[in-house]
Amino acid sequence: MPRSNRDVFMEISETVQTNPDGALQIYQLCVCFYHIYCWASKGD
Repeated sequence: MPRSNRDVFMEISETVQTNPDGALQIYQLCVCFYHIYCWASKGD
């Protein structure tokens, strides 16, 4: 069952509070995947 953006956001917020370093890595990964997704969607 897909989770809503709000659920994901709350989960990330909890992670930030409990593990700032880990959250930063997760954030960087998300940004990286986002750029890859945008780049891939521009091509054929």
